[in-house]
Amino acid sequence: MATGNQAVFEDARVVREFIGREGWLDQGELAALLSVAPLVRSEPVLDIGVGLGRTSSLLRMLTDAYVAVDYSTEMVRMFREIHPDVTISVDDARDLSSFQNGSFSLVYFSDNGVDAIDEMGRKQYLAEARRVLRNDGLLIHSTLNKQGQNYGETPWQLHHPGKPPDLRPERIAQWCWHNLKDPFRAVRRYRNFFASRGAASDAGDWAMYPMSAHDFSIVAHFVTVTRLRSELEEAGFDVVAIYDSPSGAVIPESATRSDTPMFYAVARRRS
Repeated sequence: MATGNQAVFEDARVVREFIGREGWLDQGELAALLSVAPLVRSEPVLDIGVGLGRTSSLLRMLTDAYVAVDYSTEMVRMFREIHPDVTISVDDARDLSSFQNGSFSLVYFSDNGVDAIDEMGRKQYLAEARRVLRNDGLLIHSTLNKQGQNYGETPWQLHHPGKPPDLRPERIAQWCWHNLKDPFRAVRRYRNFFASRGAASDAGDWAMYPMSAHDFSIVAHFVTVTRLRSELEEAGFDVVAIYDSPSGAVIPESATRSDTPMFYAVARRRS
């Protein structure tokens, strides 16, 4: 599964989808970064899964000690064309051996990049993130919610699971435009969904399931809010806050359920 996902991000067509992306994804990402900004200003920052550099301008406003990595050689090649003055290398979140222990004050993994790796890969990534962080260093990553609207999607759906159909004229026009400008889109989506569905699994508080992004070519990892807290704590982090998407509201520590599409988790390395 993880190998298949990595191959997707080497595809030139997928890479082109990231061209021109800049700024915050939503208020959740903004809230998470603002919460750590005073603590990591001018400190070393590692940006994992940087893609074509959407987050580079955001994080470089915090520090000059900025380093970016991505496991897609094609992403890194195009990133260097767009940001020739930024340090970037081809590295995998599950193996950050290019960096010494305690190298960074902030590790940032945005845009649900962590969900492109499987359950064992997440454990490896969290162990590596903890290793390269300084004592009390901070980790931020966004991850998909198993109880949210993106879990259980299918290519034939007219609405997100558990949501009513969106029949607004602008939504219908957008759907028609996507399919008219790319007549093979529907074929790809069905083909990819049925090819990826064999990798689906459900462990209760986490699951793997095809996601509509990139025409169902990605098998994504989903967690519940309780699982998100426990996996961070088990990996040696203390949860500082979990923000919802898109509003940026803090999810209470007592919450055992949330319907937000994804979470922004902020955690501190436990000494």
